[in-house]
Amino acid sequence: MNPSASPTRPAGGELLSAGFMKKLERLRLRARRQYPGASMGERMSRARGSGLEFADYKEYSPGDDFRNIDWKVYARLDELVVRTFETEENLPVTILLDASASMDFGGGEQSKWRMGCQLAAALGYAALSSRDALKVALFSERLRETFDAARGRGLARDLFALLDTAAPSGASDFPGAFRAAGLQQGRAGLYIVISDFCARAQLAEALKSLVHRGHELVGLHLVDPLEADPGLEGEVDLEDPETGELIPMTVKGETLERYRAAFEASCRDIAKAHAACNALYLRLSTDDPVEQLVLHRFRVEGLLG
Repeated sequence: MNPSASPTRPAGGELLSAGFMKKLERLRLRARRQYPGASMGERMSRARGSGLEFADYKEYSPGDDFRNIDWKVYARLDELVVRTFETEENLPVTILLDASASMDFGGGEQSKWRMGCQLAAALGYAALSSRDALKVALFSERLRETFDAARGRGLARDLFALLDTAAPSGASDFPGAFRAAGLQQGRAGLYIVISDFCARAQLAEALKSLVHRGHELVGLHLVDPLEADPGLEGEVDLEDPETGELIPMTVKGETLERYRAAFEASCRDIAKAHAACNALYLRLSTDDPVEQLVLHRFRVEGLLG
């Protein structure tokens, strides 16, 4: 039996509710460009070939498949014409989920890591339901656990298991991890990066390494409300989540103002790095419900449809 045709919806554990998954099955990831597929999927391309969706008629020429001749038109007009079709092709989709230690932070409704896993599960499930060619890779200083599926939502159980059991650790190395990820995907396609972009020093270089290979990029920037406005006061020790370094500080009102300004400036830098690659960039708060983000905002932004 084709796993994608199974009437049993794979268990998503606590990542996705059954109702949410049912809604995702009606959606598909949207790319701005057409990507020629290696096998039949459920995505229309503008190429003409033998597919399932009628496109147009054209005058018969020697060598055309006689099975596509429309004999009703011939009987009515005494002209030989053949039906042409839009081919259906699968979209190569790679989801890169930041699994560095800085993602293990949550001062609001949930941690950045938990939200990242839910987003990867939701987008991955939508891709599998559309029979897109899905790859999911976790990364920190290198590529770590990977999910490399064929097509069909029957494989989603393995994706959920990977996300349920993985844990964030280590520092981020965007250039090294992205170069490795780009080399693993043979065909150009859609790359979705889910990260807090904490170690952003070489982010622009890393994103360009994917663009230069012909990939289209989407950046989902996860921000905890306490990062944007920590509300600290007095003598505190700040810890770098990726290096463990403690930095003693005296926090006053002006210090907080400088911090907020610096944080917003860093977010603008991240947005500019994506804009330079013509990438879709979305800043997301961990307080935002994942289901609402995916089913509403992502559709408005054109990521899903």
